[in-house]
Amino acid sequence: MGDIVGVSLDAKFNLRAFLRHNGVMTDLNTLIPAGTPLTLMLACSINSSGEITGLAMTSAGEFHGYVATPSSESLAAAAQGAIGPMVLSEDARTLLQQRLRFVRFGAGFPVSR
Repeated sequence: MGDIVGVSLDAKFNLRAFLRHNGVMTDLNTLIPAGTPLTLMLACSINSSGEITGLAMTSAGEFHGYVATPSSESLAAAAQGAIGPMVLSEDARTLLQQRLRFVRFGAGFPVSR
């Protein structure tokens, strides 16, 4: 079975891009260098070379596209539970909620005001 990427959303509206590799689901934010100004919000696709494309956000609420290729070492550390989950700061979560303003979900697509 191949790798899967996407977005996970918890009860507090923390979005996180994820990778499912060898049956282990990993928050991609735990695999990027500390101090990186971007929070990886969603992963859109992965190709046969393992390159992941997606959408990231800065603490100022600016959106950027990204391309990432997790190393085998970082994936091994994630599989052993050596890397913990990432949680958005309250400011980042508020900015994201203001920008998205989801009202309801219909037919699989968010509907905004």
